[in-house]
Amino acid sequence: MIFWINVIPVHSQCLNDQKSLLLQLKNSLIFNSAISVKLVNWTEATDCCDWKGVNCDQEGHAIGLDLNSEGITGGINQSSLFSLPFLENLNLANNSFIFAQIPPSFGNLTSLRYLNLSMAGFSGQIPIELSLLTRLAVLDLSSLQFPGTPSLKLENPNLLTLFRNLNKLTELHLDGVNISAKGSEWCQAISSSLPKLRVLSLSKCYLSGPIDISLQNLQFLSEINLGKNNLSAPVPEFFASFPNLTALSLSSSNLYGTFPEKILQVPTLQTLDLENNILVDGSLPEFSWNSNLKKLVLSDTKFSGRLPDSMGVANNTWPKLQIIDLALNNFSGDLPPNSFLSWKAMMVDMGSAQPVLNHLRFEFLNLNNFYYQDTVKVTMKGQELELVKILNIFTSVDFSCNNFTGQIPETVGALKSLYVLNLSHNALTGNEGLCGPPLNTSCREWDARVPVVSVLPTEEGNSDSEAYIYISATVGFVVGLGCFIASLALCNRWNKWYFKHVAQVLERIFHLEEKRRRRNRIERAYRNPIRRL
Repeated sequence: MIFWINVIPVHSQCLNDQKSLLLQLKNSLIFNSAISVKLVNWTEATDCCDWKGVNCDQEGHAIGLDLNSEGITGGINQSSLFSLPFLENLNLANNSFIFAQIPPSFGNLTSLRYLNLSMAGFSGQIPIELSLLTRLAVLDLSSLQFPGTPSLKLENPNLLTLFRNLNKLTELHLDGVNISAKGSEWCQAISSSLPKLRVLSLSKCYLSGPIDISLQNLQFLSEINLGKNNLSAPVPEFFASFPNLTALSLSSSNLYGTFPEKILQVPTLQTLDLENNILVDGSLPEFSWNSNLKKLVLSDTKFSGRLPDSMGVANNTWPKLQIIDLALNNFSGDLPPNSFLSWKAMMVDMGSAQPVLNHLRFEFLNLNNFYYQDTVKVTMKGQELELVKILNIFTSVDFSCNNFTGQIPETVGALKSLYVLNLSHNALTGNEGLCGPPLNTSCREWDARVPVVSVLPTEEGNSDSEAYIYISATVGFVVGLGCFIASLALCNRWNKWYFKHVAQVLERIFHLEEKRRRRNRIERAYRNPIRRL
C-alpha cells in the first residue's frame, strides 16, 4: 500500500532557517543525481517551499518532506533533518542506507503524523525513541530480508514498550521486521496499545501462534496481513466480527483446521488470500447478493466440494471479481455456466474503458482511497509466476488441479478482459479438442486430424542462413551483455531493481521444503494430464 497524507500547498515564503536546514540536509546526503528528481533541483536561488518533495505551512515552516526513491545512500545520523521540528510527514522509503540503524534522533520530530522508512535499507534494533512520536497515525518500517545480511528487528524494546504511547496509530506496517513473538505476546501488545488501528501488516515477521482473541478488540481493523509466518493454529472465527474488514492475507502461515465460512460471507471483504496452507480445509459457502470480492486465492489448500449454487445466479454474485484462484484443491462437480456471467469486472474491455492504468484499489471506512499493491501467483505452462503491484486491468481464473467435470461453459467467452484462464488437470469431458487420460480420445488420433505444413528451408540456402544465424547470435549476445553490465554500473535504479530480485530468488531457495511440498502436489496432478489443443 502506498501512503502519503496530502497537505494543501498554501504557504508564504520559505523561512531562511528552514531553507538553510534543508540545504544542509541536501549537502550531507549522498544521492544519485542521475535518478533524483527532487534533491537535485534544490537551489539557493529558489523558494524552498516550491521545491519538489517539500510542503510548507502558511508561516513558511517545512511540514512535509518526501524523498522517496531519490537514490540516497549512506547514513543520516548527524543530519540537519532532525532540526526540523515542524515536520508532520516524512517519507524516506526506497533508498539505500546500507544496513545503518534507524537513528534515535527521529524521536526529536515529535510533530510527525506520517513516517515511512520502508525498503530504505535500515537494519538492527528499532530505537525506543520512536515511542516519543505520540502524534503518529501511519508508521511503515517494512524491510526486505536479504539472506546473510542483518535485518531490522524489534526485540528490546519489544512491541509493547515501543507502541505503548502511540495510541493514535491507524496504520502499522512492519513487514519483514524480525519480531519473533508468540501469539499472546504480539496480539495483546497491539490490541492494548493501538485501539484505532485500521491496517495491520506483519508479514514475514517470524511470528508464532495461536492468534490471540485479544486481537478482536481492534474493531476498526480493515486490512490484516499476517502472511508468511509460522502461526501453527486454526484460523480464528472472530475475523468475521470485524465490521469493516476489506483485506485478509494469511498465505504460507502453516495454518490448519476448517476455515470459518463466516469470514467468506463478510459483506465488506474485497480480498482473501489463503494460499499455501495445505492443512486448511473447508468449502465455499453460499454468497450474499452483490458481493464486494475482488480477489479470492485459495490455492494449495484442502478446500473441497461443489461450487455454491449462488455462483450460478447471473448478475448477482461477484460483479467486482477480478482474480479467483482455486488451484490445487479437491473441488468437484460441473462448472456452473451462469457463474461466469456474474463476473462483470472480467467482461469490460479495460483497454478502451480505462486509459490510465492504476493498481487494484480498495476503499475502506469511506475515507481516502489508497492503492493496495497486491501480489498474485499464476501458473502457466507448468511455471509459477509471482506478479506484484497488480494493475486493476489484470484478471485471472485458475481452477487447475481439481476434480471438476463436464463441459467448459461457453459463457467463458464472455470474459473479454480475461488475461489468464487455467482449467488444466481436471476431468472435463465433452469438449471438442480435449484429449488424453482419463478421456477415451487419444491425443495421437487428434493430432492425426490436423494437417502439418512444412516450412523447412531448402538445402541450397542452408549454409548461408546458418552462417548469418551464428554471426547474428554472437553479435547480439555481446551487445546485450555489454548493455546489461553498463546498465548496472551507470543506473542506480536498475542496479537496485536487479539485486532486489536476485535477493528474492535467493530467499526462495531458503524455503526449499515449502516449495518441495508444492512441487510434489503439482507432480501428482500432472500424472493424469488432459491436453487441450
